[in-house]
Formats: sequence, C-alpha cells, structure tokens
Amino acid sequence: MLLQTQRDPMACFRGLEEEDFADAKLKGMQSFLYCSTSKVFQNSRSLKIRDTLKIRAKTINLWSGIFNLNAKVKEKGREDEVKYRSAPPVSSPLVLPPPSPTPLPLPLPLPSPQRMGSRGEMSRLNSQRSAEPKPLPPPKQQLATLRPFTWEEVARACNNFSKEFSCRDGGAGPVYATSLCKTDVDITRIASPISKSVRKWVAELRSVARLQHPHLCAVVGFHVHISPAQGKPKPQSEQIVVYERMTNGTLDRLLYSSNAPKSALDWPSRLNIALGAARGLAFLHDLSPVEVAYRSFQTINIQVDRDLNARLSDYCFARNPPKIPGIANRVEAYLAPETLKDGHVFPKSNVWSFGVVLLELLTGRQNMDRQFPEEERNLVTFCRALVEDEKLLDKIMDPQLQGKYPSRIAKRVLDLALHCLQQDVVQRSTMKELVNELRSIDTNSRLVFPKRNS
Repeated sequence: MLLQTQRDPMACFRGLEEEDFADAKLKGMQSFLYCSTSKVFQNSRSLKIRDTLKIRAKTINLWSGIFNLNAKVKEKGREDEVKYRSAPPVSSPLVLPPPSPTPLPLPLPLPSPQRMGSRGEMSRLNSQRSAEPKPLPPPKQQLATLRPFTWEEVARACNNFSKEFSCRDGGAGPVYATSLCKTDVDITRIASPISKSVRKWVAELRSVARLQHPHLCAVVGFHVHISPAQGKPKPQSEQIVVYERMTNGTLDRLLYSSNAPKSALDWPSRLNIALGAARGLAFLHDLSPVEVAYRSFQTINIQVDRDLNARLSDYCFARNPPKIPGIANRVEAYLAPETLKDGHVFPKSNVWSFGVVLLELLTGRQNMDRQFPEEERNLVTFCRALVEDEKLLDKIMDPQLQGKYPSRIAKRVLDLALHCLQQDVVQRSTMKELVNELRSIDTNSRLVFPKRNS
C-alpha cells in the first residue's frame, strides 16, 4: 500500500503482508465492479424493471463490502504506524557501493584525411580534445621540483656554451652535455625565441615538467635570459631547459656514432628500447594530464640508460616546437605526410615517426641518408619492396647483428613498422596498441635470446 510504504521506510525490505494482499484484492474488485455495472446500466433499457432492481441491489451490497474492507485495511495501517513509532530505533550498518574505477581517457578522434586541412575540422577537433576527460595530476608532494638556474650557473657548466660540450642538435636547438649540481645533465638551448610571454612559457614548462614516468627523462630546471634591446623594438629572451642525461646517451649515438660500442645493441636490446619508447609515447598521448605530441619524433629524442632502457627527452617542446634552421632535411625524414603537407600534428603523426625509428633499429641505417644509393635512401620504400620475400630479409637487417636474430620475430617487427607508415591516418594503430604488440613480440623473443648485453 502506498501510504504504508511511505510511513514505514523498512517495508521495502520485507515480504508481502496481509494488508498488501487485501489492498490488491480491493483494487481488483473495484475495477471489475466498475466495468460490470457500467455495461449493465448501458443495457438496462432492454431488461425488465424487476431484473434491473435485483442487479442494483447486488451492486449496492458489493460496494458496501468494499467499503468495509477498505476501512479494515486503513485500521491495520494505523496500528502498524503506532507500532513503528513506539519501537526503539534499530541502527543498521550503512553499506556503500564499491567505488567505480577511474575511466581511462579515450584515444583522440582523428579527422578524415579528405578534410585534414580545413579550419572547421581543426576547430572541432580542438573542442573535442578540450572536452575529453584527462587523469588528475599527481599530489603536490609527488611533483618533481623544477629549479630555476641563473645564467652564470648554466654558462659556467658548459664553458660558456663551447663546442667541446656540444653533443647533438636537438629538436629545439643545440644540446650540451655537462654536469650541474653533481648531476649529469643535458642543457638544451632553444635556438629561436618563442612568440609568447616569458610567464606563459614558464607556466607551460612547469605543467609538462610535472609528468613522471619510468620512460621519461626528468626535467631538472630551466633558465630564462632576457637581453636588453640593441636596435630592436623589444628585448630578446632566451630559454634554456635542463634535462637529466642517461649513461649511454641517445639512440642516435648508439646507432650511428663511430665512438659508440656496436656490440651493445644486440637484438634483445633493440626490442627493449623500442618497447620502452613506445610506452613513453603512449603515456604522453593517452595517460598524462597534459596532452603531448612530438612534431618530429626521432632517435635523438630517445636516451638510453645503463640497463639499455629507453627514456624520452625534449618532450617539453613537443607541442609548439620552434623552427630550427639548418636541420630541415633531417627533421623531414621523420615527419608524417599530414605534417609535411599542412603542418598538423596529431598523436598518430608520432606513430608514423615511430615506424621510421623501428626501421632504423632494424636496418641500422638513417632514413634519407646520402651515403647510400638514391634508390635505397628512403627506408620506407626500400623496405616495402623487400618485405614480400622473406629470403631478402637479410638485406634489410643491420649487418652489425651478424644474423643473430630470429627471422620470424624480425619479420613481425618489420610488418608492425610498415603498418605504422600508412598514408591514411585512420588506418594507423595507436601507441597503446603498439605497446601490446611489442610486448608480445618481446616475450616470444626472450625465449630465443633470454639474456641481454649490459
């Protein structure tokens, strides 16, 4: 009964009682009697007066019985209400539902290749990215400390940016390997000034520097140097970012430098580096509170530690990288087609660059290297022409491996790299899918090569 349910909040946890059956019976009788009497009264003109009086007398008796039953039900409800109010309160334990797990952010939607360059599509994509849920940042006690260095500290550490400390040309500018505050660091000196305020640049750097992952190089500190205007409308600013430096340097050095030990990169080590780099990119794309995508992901962005694990560097400049004069051809060797055409950068643009890095790990050759014949410079077209015939796999693989690799597993890695290098953006896999595939390949490879050189 509705009144009884409202007065007694525990009635929903008990079974049906006598008054519930009486209430249901009462409603059924009322419905049946209403239908029967209305039909009889409609046909009462064709009946005799005596029969009509008998039917009306029976109807009155039924209604009186219904009213008596309704009165008994109400009286029973009042008695239960008095018992409920007079009874002592019973404390029942409060059972809370289990907390729902935090949903992971969905992969970023990609525009269709036909409308890749339209402004409406770009604005729609940006609005969708802003509306997508992102994981919360870590607590303040777990955040990395970002130290502001002075110009004297940075300049003294690398002997006023002398060439003997220069180790490579990074994605944002020259990089100097040195030691600062008893820590091996890489000092990245941004080559061209950025078109934003210093305060905004520092705020963006702090937000990206908070990212912590086993396959990311930590950001140690930064410096902003503002020089006075000399015949220019406004003062010039110079930005410097300090990263931690790994023992073995960059993957580019291990693959192509004559001073690097070639024996360090055996087959299990290359697979381990590829898996670590994929995990770092998957974190930057899908799991970090701040969305980060490299404009041109290269082997110089992968540092290798003492245990030959990969760590990504220079990710603070991935969102709005400045243009670096003099190394345009090298950067274009890793750029996705949509980036070369319209300058657009998506997470799957990094998938294309990661496919190029996989080919370089397999072949030991740099893409678009002029040391090789013209028909073999483009690794993408060169490997696609030879991938169909397994007998030609030895022509693709790095001679430094000396044939010490499983052919079937190497073929799987080659197919995975070519799958990343598809012209259609939608057809490419996400970095999360590539991590799962590389994990399976690495597990099967360890059965053949259980040990890795250290």
